[in-house]
Amino acid sequence: DMTATLTKSGAHWATAYIGKPWVPGATGPGAYDCWGLVRAVLDQQLGISMPLLGTAYPAERDNVAAIKTASRTAGWRQITGVAEDFDILLMRNLEGSRHVGVAITANGVRGLLHASGKAFGAVTLGAVCFSPFDTLSSLGFKHLELWRRDARAA
Repeated sequence: DMTATLTKSGAHWATAYIGKPWVPGATGPGAYDCWGLVRAVLDQQLGISMPLLGTAYPAERDNVAAIKTASRTAGWRQITGVAEDFDILLMRNLEGSRHVGVAITANGVRGLLHASGKAFGAVTLGAVCFSPFDTLSSLGFKHLELWRRDARAA
């Protein structure tokens, strides 16, 4: 139980998000999609405002392109190496769907806070969860890109 990892030695700030439902296009506070969660965490924890997708970048043909454009505009850059807290991780699952989350460390465990779900017609299933990095591949996710805020943008 990853929620136990977050609360083992006292309440971690991320527990406020855990279990909130995944809903396409949701930006919180009652539900989130993956980008909506990234935006909320960066705003609430670091005071960094990230643009909404679709409205800010209507010319982008897919969410990954829009996320990259939004990130560059807000002073982020793609990096190589090991994820640090509050880095943005773009991923792909086995079906080819794109996904994004925020790297965090919770009680010594490094992982990803993300809103993961799937729509089946009008029914949506999923929630915000914490996944240790070493479990992401077993969940079907493959690392695509790591993004970090450029210190000059701070």
